[in-house]
Amino acid sequence: MWTRTRGVTNVLPETGTTRSMSLMFRERTQFAGAVLLAVIVPFFGRYGFDHDVKALDQTDTSVLVLFAIIASHIFLKSFSRYPSQDPFSTVLPAVTASFAIVLILITAGHLDYSRSLLLVGYGLTLVWYGGLALMRERLLKPRLAVVPFGSQRELTRLGRAEWRTLQEPPAQAPTRAVDGVVADLSADLAPKWEEFIVRCATQGIPIYDSTLTREFMTGEVDLVHAGDIGIDALHPQRNYLYIKSVIDLLMAIAVLPVVLPVLGLTILLIKLDSSGPAFFVQKRVGYRGRLFDCYKLRSMHANAHLMGPDFTTSEDPRITRVGRFIRKYRLDELPQVFNILKGEMSWIGPRPEAAALAHEYERHIPYYAFRHSVKPGITGWAAIRQGNVAEVEEATRKLRNDFFYIKNISASLDAFITVKTMWIVLTGFGSR
Repeated sequence: MWTRTRGVTNVLPETGTTRSMSLMFRERTQFAGAVLLAVIVPFFGRYGFDHDVKALDQTDTSVLVLFAIIASHIFLKSFSRYPSQDPFSTVLPAVTASFAIVLILITAGHLDYSRSLLLVGYGLTLVWYGGLALMRERLLKPRLAVVPFGSQRELTRLGRAEWRTLQEPPAQAPTRAVDGVVADLSADLAPKWEEFIVRCATQGIPIYDSTLTREFMTGEVDLVHAGDIGIDALHPQRNYLYIKSVIDLLMAIAVLPVVLPVLGLTILLIKLDSSGPAFFVQKRVGYRGRLFDCYKLRSMHANAHLMGPDFTTSEDPRITRVGRFIRKYRLDELPQVFNILKGEMSWIGPRPEAAALAHEYERHIPYYAFRHSVKPGITGWAAIRQGNVAEVEEATRKLRNDFFYIKNISASLDAFITVKTMWIVLTGFGSR
């Protein structure tokens, strides 16, 4: 599945004007260009070719920038299989996270470094990979031929490829004309179309299932047909889920020294701003439908439940001044570290819903309860794409995102969500 999906999202056309550009987008070229632009040019631009003692001392900074470029390249290679709103929205947090890791290493190891070289390296790495991502998005859309049966109509409305709907199967496999063939493999195809698909496959033309193609172009699973959910989603990778639980616990223990002081200061601000308890405890639906007490910092007035609905709306008057700040930067979620320590939640997973809302959604949204097949998380795939939601229509889309996560749960997807979450916390995206 990964190979087919990556073929759709990363394929490079080999004909016409794009052939001359394909070299630029090879992994080796991308990496070499980043090293040249962000490591070699800044170093020699500042110190020239005179290898004095001062210049040699700053080679450590160049090595650190090189490490950050390697991390950025690995992140972006792994993240390229997942859809995002725009290419730069992935490059920016990935590169920033890589250089943040370098800063942590510098701080922990008390390393000497050149601040200017590090900043220039960060900026040029961002420009290089961001420019490549924008060029790839605009100039290198894959050309995909579509077999005209099944769900092809809604698929061709997506703008991430150049779609060519076939009317009749060509006599010869279109080896030069397209980069892949998309077909609804669950549809009853006429023998002539089956022969065409086999002919394309034997000629080395990738064949993509329309359902998987749609999912990996939108990041959502269609809920119209139960078959679209897929048998794999009914049994997420149990070995990885076990490892993930261990990592969750170790990370929760590791961040406690940082979380506790921030939590204490935030509790003080809440108490000074409005009367009532600092914590908000609510019954939410967790793993396998079990109810648990979800801990949050109170961001509303103490009697908010008497003033409006269970869900939060934009510019909700029930939110306090401090509450608006801590909701924007997700500080109200900090106490859920203790839910992780208790084994009730994960760092990453579908957001747990209040019991009343969950029961309401189950009445209106097909397969809603299936989202409880993994532990709920503090952040997740739906959270980084939508932010907080309330209405049934938004919750339906949220469920499609949750199903995508459950079907494709992996270390790389969790890393992608983690990096995006770090950026969202800084920007305050999706808060209510």
